[in-house]
Amino acid sequence: MAEFQIPKNRLVTVTGESGCGKSTLVNECLATDFLKRYPKDKLVMVGQDRNQSITSRSTVATFLDIKKKLTKYSEDIDDIFERSIEDIIDELPNEDIAYKRLSLLIK
Repeated sequence: MAEFQIPKNRLVTVTGESGCGKSTLVNECLATDFLKRYPKDKLVMVGQDRNQSITSRSTVATFLDIKKKLTKYSEDIDDIFERSIEDIIDELPNEDIAYKRLSLLIK
């Protein structure tokens, strides 16, 4: 088997033709090995599961299904997760550094 390196601190994608083994490589080799080596780290895999959908109002928290886990900490959590990034940016002062950074992300 050929060896290859995956760069640290980078977004890594696996692409290729249909049926070439992308899912097998990721699910049965890379993810399994990663979890053995780094059990305390978190691995996030975004795939093509048709049961999960992302909309313009989705957040990382809703996609990763952590909303339920966080509800015990705040009664107002629903309001936080129902707001889109555009809503949040509109509430920030224009001179705020967060406003500037978030604005760049959605343009």
